[in-house]
Amino acid sequence: MRVTIAQGRLVNDIVFEEIKKFLLGTIETKGKRIKPVLTFNFIPNQEDQDEEFDVQLIDEEIRKIRLEEKVDKSNTGKEFDYFFNQGLEIRQTLSIPNDELIVLLTGERNNRNFLGYIDDSMLNSFVYTNGWNRIYSNNVDSIFPIIYEIYCWILRANMFDNSTDLYHAVHKD
Repeated sequence: MRVTIAQGRLVNDIVFEEIKKFLLGTIETKGKRIKPVLTFNFIPNQEDQDEEFDVQLIDEEIRKIRLEEKVDKSNTGKEFDYFFNQGLEIRQTLSIPNDELIVLLTGERNNRNFLGYIDDSMLNSFVYTNGWNRIYSNNVDSIFPIIYEIYCWILRANMFDNSTDLYHAVHKD
């Protein structure tokens, strides 16, 4: 299975590169090297970055402020379709096959405060990359929960026929 990981807006370049390095590495178990079954295609952020700002410094200041705040549950954020449309645009612009899963990494919040989601085709998903320190504090490198989410969406895309079935299977009302 081939999966495209796309770096979206507000995703730290260092975090993106660490995720890429981790996912492209071979797996070693019981002294044997195993080539992963999945193949990954990585697309760095296509948007121009404003060179005036030190993004890491700004991210650190925002992190400090957010540590003092409670988690924002105001549901202010982008609609899911906003992220899915970004994935469709990447697919079209870069001629990514229609049967290939795209995982858009984004630093932008969604209006349902989900860590990620997938569209009904089960081929366009997104993962929120910011705010992990509010969940795990600074004891866990943020790339690991992000990688976990990437693998979860790969598995869910193969487990369910559509996002409605997925939602009903994992969210009990």
